[in-house]
Amino acid sequence: MVRLVVLFLTAVLLVSVAQTGARTRWAYTTHYDYIDVDQVLKNSRLYTKYFECLMGQGKCTPEAKELRDKLPEALQTNCAMCSERQANESHKVIRFLIQQRPEDFRMLEAKYDPSGLYMKRYEEEIKLNATST
Repeated sequence: MVRLVVLFLTAVLLVSVAQTGARTRWAYTTHYDYIDVDQVLKNSRLYTKYFECLMGQGKCTPEAKELRDKLPEALQTNCAMCSERQANESHKVIRFLIQQRPEDFRMLEAKYDPSGLYMKRYEEEIKLNATST
C-alpha cells in the first residue's frame, strides 16, 4: 500500500507539471501550479477523470495528459525536475491515496511500476509521509 501512495503522489504532483521549451531551474513548467490539488482530491468527478487518464481508460485534459506523459520520467528521477510546490503537492496526494484510495494506488503501481523498482527507492520516504499525517 505504501508503494502505491508513492506512485500516486508522484502522479498528482505531475498534474501541475508540463514541460516548456525554455528550461528553468527545473525541467517542468509551473504553468499548471494553479490547479487546486485539494479540490481535485475532494471532487469525485475530477479525481476520476485524472485517474482514468492516468490508467489510459478515458479522455485526458491537456494537464492530465502532460501528467500521464511525465509520470514515468518523474518516477525514474525521484521527481528531481519538480518545483518545491509540485513536490509538496505530490506528498499530499500520496497520503490521500494511502488513506482514502488504496485500490487506486495498487492499480497505478501495477501500471507504472510493475517490478517495484521505483517503490524500493521510495520506501523510506513513503513510511515517513504515512506517519506524518
